Amino acid sequence: MSKAQAKWSADGSVIPSINPHTKAKHLIIEKYIEEAHQRYRKERKSKKLNPSASTVQSPFLTSS
Repeated sequence: MSKAQAKWSADGSVIPSINPHTKAKHLIIEKYIEEAHQRYRKERKSKKLNPSASTVQSPFLTSS
């Protein structure tokens, strides 16, 4: 879809359609961010995370 074809409304009642591949990609990214945030909060709560030396780990590459 070209930018000229995209129609949006301020209240969200009209949004452009997206192809299934893009929708799936966005869902994967959303899930990744949610899991990373949960992992961060869990580690922060258990004080395993040193705030002065924070590292970001992929929730998909580590075993739980």
